[in-house]
Amino acid sequence: MTNDPYLISLGTRVASGLAQFDSERRERHRRFILSRQQSDGGFLGREGDSDLYYTSFAVRSLAVLGGLTADEAQRIGRFLGSFNWRTLHVVDLISWLYSALVTQTFGGPDLLVNEPADWPDQIAAKLESVRTPDGGYAKSTEGSVGSTYHSFLTVMTYELLDR
Repeated sequence: MTNDPYLISLGTRVASGLAQFDSERRERHRRFILSRQQSDGGFLGREGDSDLYYTSFAVRSLAVLGGLTADEAQRIGRFLGSFNWRTLHVVDLISWLYSALVTQTFGGPDLLVNEPADWPDQIAAKLESVRTPDGGYAKSTEGSVGSTYHSFLTVMTYELLDR
């Protein structure tokens, strides 16, 4: 059993399974995913522009298919760097944080290097701002009841923060 956060251990297990496929097949999938990358470095969402949520799925996919080159990580990192995490809602915040950490491990920019030392506390406070009286977490501060999905995302974010 690993003590890694859920998203990390899931990625490790999926990558291990995909390693059983021949490298040409994995590379074919990598090329397809990369063909959907936009000029700003992000990946297309449902509304026609690059989207953090869909970019995080592309990053996860590329990571488990064999990783990202340093150039790929830098390009995605530039897209991620265009966001201020303080203004993101929970779904985009976890997408941003996970993608930022993964791209950094593959040679992308450290998007947290210039943040104050208490950035994990600031993210935790942002997460707690959407906690609801029922103990769950809502999508926004206007939410009156917790959402299973947003509560799950919040727990995963806390794991990435080692909390």
